[in-house]
Amino acid sequence: MAIQVLTFGVMAAAVWMAAWKPLKKFVQGRQESISKALAQAEEARKAVARLEEDYQVRVKEIQQKSEEAMNAAKSEASRLRDDIIKQAHEEVLAMRRKNEQQLQEERRVVVRALRADIAQLSIAVAEKIIERSIDKSAHQQLIDDLLSKVNEKNLSGHGAGS
Repeated sequence: MAIQVLTFGVMAAAVWMAAWKPLKKFVQGRQESISKALAQAEEARKAVARLEEDYQVRVKEIQQKSEEAMNAAKSEASRLRDDIIKQAHEEVLAMRRKNEQQLQEERRVVVRALRADIAQLSIAVAEKIIERSIDKSAHQQLIDDLLSKVNEKNLSGHGAGS
């Protein structure tokens, strides 16, 4: 049994000597690869954190730009609405002024026509009255006087803007 123990010890020492260096080297290599993998994983985690932070910053910038664009669009729409309302109001005022001017001109035309009709009727009535009451020379004198008065009234009425 001592030989077996001695043989076992020698064999164990031989295996130990022969296998220890490669086993130690394998374990060290495995530790180094695990350390490298952990370091790479940590770097990847840091890179992902940086990318996520950059992403968040960009999202905020995009949201801010989007809000600015929306505000600018709302302001522009409001300005355009105000311009359109102002222009429509000005057009309505211009149409109202034009219509008032047309009405005044039509009133002037009607007043002139009425004056002319009244003058003609007055002359006709005066002629009939005069024919019955005076001779031809007095008759002519009255017609001339009446025409000159009507002309004076028409001229003074037209000149005053009525």
